[in-house]
Amino acid sequence: MNRNNKLLYVAFSALLGLYSCDKAEYINIDVPEPIPATLTIDTNTKYQTVTGFGVMETSWQQTALTDDEVSKLFGKEQGQLSFNILRVRIAPKSSSQNADDRWGTIVPVVKKAKSLGAKILATPWTPPAELKTNNNIVGGELADYEGYAEYLKEFLGYMQQNDADIDVLSIQNEPDFEVGYEGCIWTGDQQAYFFKNYAQRIKDAYPSVKLMTGESFQYRHEATDAVLEDEEACSVLDIVGGHIYGGGNTPYDLAKEKGKEVWMTEYLLNEAWEKSSPFGLIGSPRDEALQFINSVNQSMLSDMNAYIYWYGRRYYGMLGDGNAGSVMSKVTPRGYLFSLFSKFVTGKTRIKTILSNQKFDKLKNSAYIDNVQNIVLMCINSGDEEIQDLLLNLPFIPSSVKKIYYTVPNETFPNSSEDFDIISELNIDSGINIEPYTVAVFVFER
Repeated sequence: MNRNNKLLYVAFSALLGLYSCDKAEYINIDVPEPIPATLTIDTNTKYQTVTGFGVMETSWQQTALTDDEVSKLFGKEQGQLSFNILRVRIAPKSSSQNADDRWGTIVPVVKKAKSLGAKILATPWTPPAELKTNNNIVGGELADYEGYAEYLKEFLGYMQQNDADIDVLSIQNEPDFEVGYEGCIWTGDQQAYFFKNYAQRIKDAYPSVKLMTGESFQYRHEATDAVLEDEEACSVLDIVGGHIYGGGNTPYDLAKEKGKEVWMTEYLLNEAWEKSSPFGLIGSPRDEALQFINSVNQSMLSDMNAYIYWYGRRYYGMLGDGNAGSVMSKVTPRGYLFSLFSKFVTGKTRIKTILSNQKFDKLKNSAYIDNVQNIVLMCINSGDEEIQDLLLNLPFIPSSVKKIYYTVPNETFPNSSEDFDIISELNIDSGINIEPYTVAVFVFER
């Protein structure tokens, strides 16, 4: 409606006692045109550079990933998911145990992933029992700090000798969460003490390996503040790691201030299924898939450099495992959703976006720029209505615009082969549209 159009309004003067009902007065009032929803992309405001996206290896509780599955997860070809970080577990090994028996299972998986360009994060769930206060792999605390540093060096050496080099080494999975399986409790001060007094020995022996804090189960900053606040401990640290179970998906200002990368290293959602076989449905896998991908986007908005999901092969993961109706080794809807981030965001720097109003309350977004100033816009529509005519305010007139999108299907595991829909040349003069239950990537080239 044009701003200058006039609307006739009736003055109900009879209610005011000023006029009779048959003498209603008509007046002219200017009604402003509603402000359209506009998304502005600001390339002058830059945040973190995104290291990448990945998954956990499965051999702790399932069989190891096969070469074909690793290729599907980390390959860059059509139908492959382009992840670039593999997380593996460091199985606890006593001094009397054979290294091949404890660590040999992950070697071929690591080698295959590295051949496809992946970085490897190795995480211990517990030190060996003989190094702990309770002489048990469950619970307790670390008793022998020097012995633990030597143990981690032994693991790195074994992997190197088998051409399966580790890129990032964490010192502990969830040090602030007491569990009934492999685990070890660390306070922030204990972590700081280890980094200050013993971590440099690992660096000296393996200078190319980056060191990570213990990975808090809720990215609780108090679990790692002590490491960052101690100058000597902080100088040896490269990455702060953490999980987002029930919280923690927020910026870590102290880590950013200290120049450290921040990685989200584990998360999963499986509330849509029963917890025991045959894993019957009790919720909406589509809603949960969208909840998952929104957590990825929020992690990017929280300045995190990496996002690593739990198992790469699991019915609630990236590849099916034959449970809950999934097909063994087949890409799941979550796999396709997650790969939109891995394919189009990895290596780019996040930039600022501003949405002019909240007309589209189901829309979440983030934007990224590459080293030749092309822009990628990620949009998530979790609602059941199409978002239409969202105007864009771009810093340049693009030479081409491409839209790549994936709509989460009604079926939990579609029978047919699924892939992205692509619009190679998109006209954005009148705005962009995003289908219901859809993640859409818009690529703007200069």
